[in-house]
Amino acid sequence: MCLAVIRASSWAALLFCLPAASLALESDREQPVHISADQVELDEQKGVSHYRGNVHLEQGTLSIRADRMTVYQTRRQIDRILIHGAPAYFTQLPAAEQQPVEAEARKMTYLSDQSRLELEGEARVEQDGNTFSGNRIVYDTQRSTVRASRGSDDQDRVHVIIQPEEDPSP
Repeated sequence: MCLAVIRASSWAALLFCLPAASLALESDREQPVHISADQVELDEQKGVSHYRGNVHLEQGTLSIRADRMTVYQTRRQIDRILIHGAPAYFTQLPAAEQQPVEAEARKMTYLSDQSRLELEGEARVEQDGNTFSGNRIVYDTQRSTVRASRGSDDQDRVHVIIQPEEDPSP
């Protein structure tokens, strides 16, 4: 299995977060969360909510579109979010002066206690023409590390495209 590990602040800017992570616009966390779906099941005792069918979540600049989403909470704090789609889509503006981050994967898992976002199945992250893709991408928001791995098929390798920086001179 091929594995790529990158530690760089430029990649931290490339990657994204969910509301509890540190890279979102500060104003996003202050916005209400809007979720629409064809079907919703909430179990407050268990701290689990299931959203199915054309799921759309918005909070400020954060937007998630999926077929299914399950949110696990303890004492009204998000522990874990599972997102499934064919693929599921994620977009967010990490900072006012940056371009939006766009991501897609068949499955996304956000683990709040580990500050980790996992993308599986045809995973792709893009910002400003820079692209990171592979079968599995794991982003640790605390350590600002990214790990990507290929699938079982030898043709399914990790791909990284980094655009050259523009020359600031006139």
